[in-house]
Amino acid sequence: MVEKAREWKWSSYRATAGLDEAPSFLTTDWILGQFADEKGKAQRLYRRFVAKWVGRSPWEDFKGQIYLGSERFIASIPKPKARLSEVPRRQRLLNRPSLKKIFAESKTRDEGIFNAYRDYGYTMKEIAEHLGVHYATVSRRLRRAEQGRITRS
Repeated sequence: MVEKAREWKWSSYRATAGLDEAPSFLTTDWILGQFADEKGKAQRLYRRFVAKWVGRSPWEDFKGQIYLGSERFIASIPKPKARLSEVPRRQRLLNRPSLKKIFAESKTRDEGIFNAYRDYGYTMKEIAEHLGVHYATVSRRLRRAEQGRITRS
């Protein structure tokens, strides 16, 4: 990728920002009209708007691979009535509690590991990173839980 939007050869940024003439197939009036009525001012505001978001990827804010919005918005999404195995796991588990909350509400660390993995679909890697341990440690704890050595709440 590039450091600055104006460096991306295939982007409409340069034309929209007033750095180049717009090709015949590109209409910039609508987008610029969202910033100001006067074209020069709109272009300056557009450049400022784009610069504000440089280096910040909207992909980081996606929840469950399909939703982009605040925590309040995500919480308002209805939970599915039936388990749909063809829906990717991360999408099915959108409204699961955070690992921090799961461990705070668990009586023991092992119980938290078991609950996070079995009930809420967290991966061993995610749990291990949260706890600051190797994923093999999480795997051993889960195996111990499966053998009935811990009790769940």
